[in-house]
Amino acid sequence: MTVIIKKDGSNLLAKKIVAKKAIASVTKETPDGVVAQHSEVVGEHLFAEPMCNIGVSAGATMPVVAYGNVKIGVSLNMPCVEEELDETFAVAKAWVDAKMELLTNEVNEEYGDKSSG
Repeated sequence: MTVIIKKDGSNLLAKKIVAKKAIASVTKETPDGVVAQHSEVVGEHLFAEPMCNIGVSAGATMPVVAYGNVKIGVSLNMPCVEEELDETFAVAKAWVDAKMELLTNEVNEEYGDKSSG
């Protein structure tokens, strides 16, 4: 899609509008080696200028049984314009932190909280 951005004298300046999706993924690996991964689109934005990309990832290995761990991980990549880098990072970090908390709670409920010793 092309859209007219501004008129400069008799010349029309047009820029191509590009749609970019923010995609997140969540991974969970249990002690028996089962890996579950889920990806989802968490936003879609239209841009008429060069884009930046913000990526935030978090992961943890949680002890759940003797000699057994669960690995969890969450990542989110979001497109943004340069003027919105800090705001986009804050949104991405908050989303990743919330998903990590949910996964941590899920593992603790399933296997019991072993983090204290």
